[in-house]
Amino acid sequence: MLDEWDTIARENAMRFEENGGVYYNTYEKVKHMKISVKELKKIVLSKTMDYYDAEFQVIRK
Repeated sequence: MLDEWDTIARENAMRFEENGGVYYNTYEKVKHMKISVKELKKIVLSKTMDYYDAEFQVIRK
């Protein structure tokens, strides 16, 4: 599994470099998407196990 994650990380790094390394240009957009840990806890606890089962089925595909 670690080799798979390493491969994904390497591909993302190469894609980043190919695009000129512009991640910092999107900081303002990303900053507005951040949530607090307290808010994240509320969101996670509000979901049912059926919700997570369905999400992980999507991830596996």
